[in-house]
Order: sequence, then C-alpha cells, then structure tokens
Amino acid sequence: MAGPTDQAAKHGFTSLDEVDPVPRAYRDRDGRHFAAPGVLARFDTAEAFAKRSSPDLQPSVGKALLDLYVCTDLPVGGTGTVLLDGTAVAAGDGRHQIEVEPGRHRIEVQGGDATTAEFEAAAGERVCFTTGHGAAVRNLHEFRTILYRVKGPEGFAAQLTGKAANASATGCLLALAGVPVIIGAAIAVSVVSSPAAQIVWSVLLLLGVAALVAGFTLGVTVTNRLQKKAAAHRLDAQHRTSGSAVAFPSAEDARVWAKGRGVRGVVLVLDLFLYRLTRSGGTAEYTGVGDHLALAHADGVRVRIDGAEAPADWAAWHYPLAPGEHAFAVEYGDGEARHEFTVKVKDVDDLTVVHVPVQVFRFWDADRAAPATLAPRIAHSVQYEAKSLVGQVTRKESENVNWVPLRYWAKG
Repeated sequence: MAGPTDQAAKHGFTSLDEVDPVPRAYRDRDGRHFAAPGVLARFDTAEAFAKRSSPDLQPSVGKALLDLYVCTDLPVGGTGTVLLDGTAVAAGDGRHQIEVEPGRHRIEVQGGDATTAEFEAAAGERVCFTTGHGAAVRNLHEFRTILYRVKGPEGFAAQLTGKAANASATGCLLALAGVPVIIGAAIAVSVVSSPAAQIVWSVLLLLGVAALVAGFTLGVTVTNRLQKKAAAHRLDAQHRTSGSAVAFPSAEDARVWAKGRGVRGVVLVLDLFLYRLTRSGGTAEYTGVGDHLALAHADGVRVRIDGAEAPADWAAWHYPLAPGEHAFAVEYGDGEARHEFTVKVKDVDDLTVVHVPVQVFRFWDADRAAPATLAPRIAHSVQYEAKSLVGQVTRKESENVNWVPLRYWAKG
C-alpha cells in the first residue's frame, strides 16, 4: 500500500518486534497543511518561500509573531507538527507565521524526531526559528530536525547556490569515476607483463587516484561552505539554561560549547523516535490523510537524577554532576514508559554523553477506521565516555569518540 511519496514502512507494526529501527518523517498523502482552530497563522510551502512568494506578515497591535520554517526531511515535503506551549497548533513543512502573545514561549517541531526551543517575544517583535539547517551541521551524518533561532527569514533554508551545487555534483562525478579506474588499473598493472603497458596502466592508476582525491576534496569544501553559511545566519546564543543545567539544540552544539571550558558531568541526548503511520492489511506507511495523524504528536519526557527532578525536553541536556555514580530515571508521558540506568561521572575535565532514544507510536488503523498505538519504550547507550586529558590524546580510534549518536533502535 505504498503511497505516491513511496513512504512504505519496512515492517507491519503489529507488535514491538515488527517496527522499523528508524522512523521516517510523516507526510500527508494530499500534501496538505493544517492549523488548529483559533490559531491565527499563515502558511506558505517551501517552494513558495524559495520563489519569494511568501510575504512577511506584521503582527496585530499588542501581539508578537513567531516566524517558523519547518523542515522534517531533506525534500521539505513532510508534515512536521508544531507545538506551541505544549499544544499542537499547526502541521506541514514550510513557512508558518503565527501570532503569539508577548512573553515567554516554548516551541517544538516533531517529524520522525523532535526538537525544542524557548523564546521571549515583545509586542510587535518577529521571532524567527528554522529547522532547515538539519543537513548543514558539522559532524551530523544524517538529517536531523533541529531548531535554531536565526536573524531573519533569509536564514531559514541552508541551500547551495547554483555554482556550489554544480561544484558538488562535479565532485561526486569525479569521485565515482575515479573508483573503477583505480580498480581496473590496479588489476591490469598486476597482470600485464609488457613494460610499456605497465607504464600506461600506472599512469591511469595515478589519474584515478587524483580524480578520487579531487572529487572528495571538492565535496568537503562545498559542505564546509554550506555549514559556515548556515551558521552565519544563527544568533550567537543557541543554548538555554535552567538552574545549573544547560540545553543545546544538538549534541554537536554541546560539544562546541564545552570545548576548552573544563566542564564536567553528563550530556543526556533525549532523542524522540516518533512513528506516525497508517496501518492496513498487515502493512504500514508513513503517510495518511486528515488532521488526526498530521497533528498527532509525542508527549514530553521527565528526568530524575538521584531522585531529584531535573529539567528535560527534546534536546541535548548538560547536567553538571559531582564525581561518582549517579542514578538516572527517564519517564515518558504520564508514566507510560520508564527507564533507569546509572552513569559514573569521572573526576576529569570532560563529559560523558548518553544517548536516550524514546520510541512513540501514533497510528491510524485503516481496517478499523480508528486510531491505534503501541506501548512506548525507552533505552540508553553511552555514546562518549569522559577521559582525562592524557586519555583523550591517547584514545584509540575504535573507542566511542563521536558525540553525535546515530539514530538507530537496536533490538534487544
């Protein structure tokens, strides 16, 4: 029952043993966007925004304006859900301009994953956020839905210029062309006996290596430029504090902030795996119709450390903790799922990074024409273990060195 957007799931989602290890972003089958009743908002598609056919609205007297660009997959074709102060107010990838009351607000965007931010808005102020930088953050190996506050709408989408896109394509072609040349030339050099033929094949081997290196270098250069261009549009302060805890849009942002600060403790990456699907006849797909799935969303998470409640939401949270073993408890929703584990904080100027994936399911059962779900569940894994300065220098490549966790739910 794969839909027109080829959103078919790999499993039927009839039980927790039959679910995909990674969710895809949900898409409305008709490409519609949605707004909750009573929400004063304007929506423009990503295509309209790119064509400069998305005018800037002005807030009403005494109101502020949230200008939010939602992107929950690379084609900007998903139906990302927008939550304002805990309530689902809109859904659809594209530009949302939403009137809000002056004061402090919390926003979330949920696709296959989730991201949380807070902002203070004054009357007449336009506050701009985007999740359109999910493919332009250093050390991210896959698209992520990450909220960044930007200076204005011009910073919504991290896009390559025509020249840069051509350069990137050229780099890919060079690298692809170099691989078979290297393989073929290396085989030929080892089997031919003629000195002249060996020289020819050796030259071709060097040309293949040169093409591979040039293509890779060109691709890296273009990627770095894209990352720098996106970062230049973001406001400087992307973290927020709650007591002594600090929240970051991503684990990479936490890594950059922590570098050279001598901070200690634990970074908890609270990572939502949200499955919004239509089930029918033993199969499932990440698409559907109507507002039930479009506005369906996950609830929040709670964290307790050594029995005391700590601030938590869909972000990477740094908790400064004293050396020693600490007991963590992560709960989803109203106690629907709970997971406990311990982390040993070392007496070193480094952080331990723990990935906490939380699976949440929102289905429409087409056979029964009714909503359905599976029980949520939580897991954890140590992504990066704190070490002394000497340990950091001598760390083996085989050890866990990457702060940014890969999104994958391992069975068992």
